[in-house]
Order: sequence, then C-alpha cells, then structure tokens
Amino acid sequence: MVRRNLGLPHRLISKNFNCVIWVYSLHSQGSIDNGNADIKIIAKTFENMFNIDLGDFYHSYLELKGRKINRTKFLDSLRDALIKRMDEQDEK
Repeated sequence: MVRRNLGLPHRLISKNFNCVIWVYSLHSQGSIDNGNADIKIIAKTFENMFNIDLGDFYHSYLELKGRKINRTKFLDSLRDALIKRMDEQDEK
C-alpha cells in the first residue's frame, strides 16, 4: 500500500523495520504528546511522513524483542553517527 506523499522532498532509505524501532523508542520514552500519544497514531504519522507502509508493526517489534544480540543495533548506529559528526566538526 502506497501512502500519500505530503510534499516532502525525501523518502526514508532505511528499512521499514528501523522505522518501527524509532516508533517504539519514541513511544517508550514518552517523547510525543507528553507520553500520551497512542503508538498507532505515531506509526501512522511515520507512514505518512515518509511515504511508507509499516504493515504489522507490532509483529516487527516482536521480532526485535526476540533478538538475542544487540536489540538496539540501529539506534546505536544512529547515536554513533551523530557523535562522529560532532567530533569531526569539533576538529575543524
């Protein structure tokens, strides 16, 4: 199912699974609407924003939970990339 593009010039190049990780992370931390946002609304917002279909995002979450090693690999890589960028800018 293709979602309507809201005029955003960019599309998410990461796997949809990684987007599910963002959704659950933001929801778990209570980062949206003072923690009152329903996870389904957050997921729909991501689908519309990035023109993707997350499908059964709860099933994706269960797969993530089932990982034995490094459940947060994608989030860790985001953190590492941001720190690297900051460090490189500090060196200039």
